[in-house]
Amino acid sequence: MLRYGQVLFRPGWAVYEHEGGLLLRARISMGTAAQQQLLAEVIFSNLVAVGRSLYGATLERAQGVEIHLSYSRPSHSVCHRRAFDTPVTFDCEHSQLFLPAQVLDIPVRTANRPQHVVFQQQCEEMVRGLNSVEKTTVTVRQLLIQSAGDCLDFARVAKLLHVSERTLRRRLKTD
Repeated sequence: MLRYGQVLFRPGWAVYEHEGGLLLRARISMGTAAQQQLLAEVIFSNLVAVGRSLYGATLERAQGVEIHLSYSRPSHSVCHRRAFDTPVTFDCEHSQLFLPAQVLDIPVRTANRPQHVVFQQQCEEMVRGLNSVEKTTVTVRQLLIQSAGDCLDFARVAKLLHVSERTLRRRLKTD
């Protein structure tokens, strides 16, 4: 996964406050124009599907949600209207989703407070595990093996492990 992470975990998302709501902007920079268009369509349709799953018909009736796409109107643009069920604008500067404040206040229909507490505790355990110093040497060795000939310098290894170079040196020294 680490080797292909730069492809699999893109696009990155940027979030901006904008006119009483939020803009979720997809940062799609890899691939040809056609591949970028396909990726934008896939990620926004998945985002809409997740929204429908979490919020149900409430989200469908929400006013002011907009999708802006950075490519020209394709011949299949009628499919966008059906898939997204929200206004879609083409030829925009960025591919992004605008969510007005009232949409952000819609409660999740599947909210379950006890499960949320358990989920949050599990997430905290996972975060603590990321900071574990027990297996730093093993992890670095795996990164180097998975790099398949790409020369990973110390700074890049530290970045991949989400630690500073100083922390990585200290952990390797204690291992």
